[in-house]
Amino acid sequence: MYQPHISQFTCMPALYLKRKISIAQHKTFFLFYTVMLLLSACSQNNRSATSSDKIKDTLPFPHITLLADLPDSNQPRQIVLANVPLPVTINVPEKYNSSYIEQIVNGSKPKQLSPPVIHNLINSITKLPVAPDAQGKGLFTTYTTDQGLSFDQILCSYKDKNGNIWFGTNGGGICKYDGKSFTNYTTANGLAYNGIWSILQDKKGNLWFGTDGGGVSKYDGKSFTSYTAAQGLVHNVVYSIIEDTDGNLWLGTKDGVSKYNGKSFTNYKIEQGLANNNVKSITKDSSGNLWFGTNGGGVSKFDGKNFTNYTTANGLAYNSILSIIQDKMGNLWFGTDGGGISKYDGNGFTNYTTTQGVAHNVVYSITEDKTGDLWFGTKEGVSKYDGNNFTNYTINQGLANNNVWSITEDEKGNIWFGTFGGGIIKFAGKIITNFTTKLGLANNVVYSITQDSTGNLWFGTNGGGVNKYDGKSFTSYTTAQGLAGNEVYSLANDRKGNLWIGSYRKGISKYDGKSFTNYTTAQGLGNNTVFKILEDKNGNLWFGTSGGGVSKFDGKSFTNFTTAQGLANNVVFSITEDKNGNLWFGTLGGGVSKFDGKSFTNFTAAQGLADNAIWAITEDKTGDLWFGTQNGLNLLRLKSLNLLTENNKKNEPFLGSLFETITAKEGLPHNFITQIVKGIDQKLYIGTNL
Repeated sequence: MYQPHISQFTCMPALYLKRKISIAQHKTFFLFYTVMLLLSACSQNNRSATSSDKIKDTLPFPHITLLADLPDSNQPRQIVLANVPLPVTINVPEKYNSSYIEQIVNGSKPKQLSPPVIHNLINSITKLPVAPDAQGKGLFTTYTTDQGLSFDQILCSYKDKNGNIWFGTNGGGICKYDGKSFTNYTTANGLAYNGIWSILQDKKGNLWFGTDGGGVSKYDGKSFTSYTAAQGLVHNVVYSIIEDTDGNLWLGTKDGVSKYNGKSFTNYKIEQGLANNNVKSITKDSSGNLWFGTNGGGVSKFDGKNFTNYTTANGLAYNSILSIIQDKMGNLWFGTDGGGISKYDGNGFTNYTTTQGVAHNVVYSITEDKTGDLWFGTKEGVSKYDGNNFTNYTINQGLANNNVWSITEDEKGNIWFGTFGGGIIKFAGKIITNFTTKLGLANNVVYSITQDSTGNLWFGTNGGGVNKYDGKSFTSYTTAQGLAGNEVYSLANDRKGNLWIGSYRKGISKYDGKSFTNYTTAQGLGNNTVFKILEDKNGNLWFGTSGGGVSKFDGKSFTNFTTAQGLANNVVFSITEDKNGNLWFGTLGGGVSKFDGKSFTNFTAAQGLADNAIWAITEDKTGDLWFGTQNGLNLLRLKSLNLLTENNKKNEPFLGSLFETITAKEGLPHNFITQIVKGIDQKLYIGTNL
């Protein structure tokens, strides 16, 4: 258990001023709160200074204010919409030159409106992102000779039955990677030749390496045995290897195909029906047919007796084939040397080029990953195809080199790319995508984010209104479309599908997908600056405001709660509803208020909070509460809270510590806690100033 500690206040709110990203950083109202916090801190410091050397055995009970005990003048005020000016509702215009009548002092005037601005990130024709940034920065790890690789030019790669990855280099022999280190094999170890075009592991566990002039080498784990033209191989340059259903090896060479049955070679060339003698790639389909990709003659299918040849005349994109695979659906994919990609479904060809989104029309390698996505290594980066769209990765997204000759997936789902000059690159399958004003975001300062029920993301910005992102484009909504204010501090979705938007000094907007309805103090809102919005289990909306306390909206009326009703402070940054239906309000300078619907219970530094400025509150799966302060992270355990309640009822002292405090001493990067988020994995993710 973390040991609680007592943090002393100072007369300069240093942590507050050091916060790197503050809400409305340059606004004058913030200066006011800073001064208030300063006064509060100094006052707290003065009070605690006289007793700093005393050890308290008991904890002072938190202050409880029962609403029923308050005089009528302090009862929460309910403002019914029917008795005040109606909120303004503005339909979002679909065309320019639209307007609505804006009410002003002593009259009204027309206010011009315009349709929302849409920034497309995906080209509707090519399906390509309009800017490289939109594809994200891939989390790539690069391995070169600096990490033990024998040579940085990789021609092929292969995963063996033990999970090792083998890389064939263009002059450095073979490199085996076991997840920790590289082991290199060259002619000095018995390999026939140091240029490696192809790798295969047979059913017996032997590894076969097709070389660039030394024939083929078999490695049984202890020694190499090499086969060349002297033993019957049709040619000593071996581009490709495959094993058939019967255990025969087929080797595609510079001058035909050789079948090796373990004892002798049988050779096939143009004379036997092969489309071309230069065979760059081979694959075996689910029916046992062999497919040979040739350099200039198209593709040859061999059923064990006859060859059937396919060329551009049959719909193939290009007659020089560098790579072939069959996907899980039974389609055959051919990577060509200039014509892009051809898919063959058994009836016809479908071709994909740069026009459809492929990174380049020279496709050296193809792999299908465990999720069914196809990866294509090209002359200008990697293309991932999900069945609908291509996503391209180049040096702009973190590839070490754009010339990708081989692709292999390991046991963990990592994708390995062998490049011609940049070494080996591991892709962990995670992406960081940066969205800025360059891509259509209205403003680069983002205060709030939420996701609606249809999956759209909404971003509240500092001056750019609210932005909707549907995965393909940004749509910006501002006052020109009816939004109350362009500085958006808070966002929340209600159960009816409405989006609620809290602004700076302009009140709140409800967006139903077609129109904005705006509410201000004129309709009963406590204050027009809204930091936090929450919908409770009963469907009421709660708004944490800047100086007006908390406003509850039931759809017909506002009910406001301030310090007059027992709230700890009228500036409310955070709101959470616990499993029992209690609402917790984090304030700036007053600590935390728990509201059970009848009374407020306030917790401050006197009860063990690290600081009275509370920026975030979250309940974990056990019912314990976490509070992010600007001087550390506090944990209030449910059992401690229950014990405190019982002791209070019995009028017995509470012994020990109520809050546990976690700070940088325990490993936090910084003591200023800005966010606490519970993930799907039930872990807590803590955002700090660093």
